[in-house]
Amino acid sequence: MGGTNIGRNLRITSTIFVFFLVGGLIPLLIVAYAGYEASKTSQEKEIFRKLVAVSDRQGEEIESFGKEKLRDVRALSKMPIIIEVLSDFNKYFRHGGIGSAEYEAVEQQYRSLLEEYKKIYDFHDILFMDMKGNITFSLAKEKDLGTNLETGPYRGTGLAHIYYDAKNLDRASISNLEYYIPSKRPAAF
Repeated sequence: MGGTNIGRNLRITSTIFVFFLVGGLIPLLIVAYAGYEASKTSQEKEIFRKLVAVSDRQGEEIESFGKEKLRDVRALSKMPIIIEVLSDFNKYFRHGGIGSAEYEAVEQQYRSLLEEYKKIYDFHDILFMDMKGNITFSLAKEKDLGTNLETGPYRGTGLAHIYYDAKNLDRASISNLEYYIPSKRPAAF
């Protein structure tokens, strides 16, 4: 009978120990989980804050770069030699087309000058358009050369949008950065 009491006391003690262990572990696990969630939320907020700061800074840099390029284009557009070159390309585009001897002579005459401007201003290409939306010259000679921005395949592009702004609103503008098929890369105009 004495052995039975010892066995029973041992079971009661074990049961009480298990209850205290479980009773103590559950709040400890809840506190640990709550701490983990609070820490995770805090880290996520910090990461998000840093991403927003980087994004804002990059947005400002892109905007500044765009404004610089817009100033460059405005300066070029006021240069008498550029006005003359544009006029010549538009004239020979209308009166003979891209393959005509006159057009090719004008291109040969001005190509090195335009290549130099391209390097100085760090442009991908230099394009000229007439008032009807025809791309009358492209230094890079991409697929958009000779197409029309009002009726042709590139009428919905950023290039077409800035053409419309220049023609209809009489102002220079910057397009959004978007993939441009003729250049096979993202481009802004």
